[in-house]
Amino acid sequence: MKIIKLLPGIVLPIIVALLACWALMPALGFFASIFLMLMAISLIMAEGWTARTVGRQAALNLAFTACLYVVFVVLLQMVTPSGLII
Repeated sequence: MKIIKLLPGIVLPIIVALLACWALMPALGFFASIFLMLMAISLIMAEGWTARTVGRQAALNLAFTACLYVVFVVLLQMVTPSGLII
């Protein structure tokens, strides 16, 4: 029964965030879309939204996105979808 309670509150917003990431990728690029998706999911999962929570999540997600850039573009020299930002 707990799974049914999670569906509208957490699972559906995460699915919407994933679909939005996929839809925005051609326009914004891979890394901007991934950053926005990570922000959406981390804020969905957060207990409460304060300026400190949002700022901390933004910093962590930006660091993670920078690590993804280094791994995929610099080290592996992969071509990722480009858009407005990178």
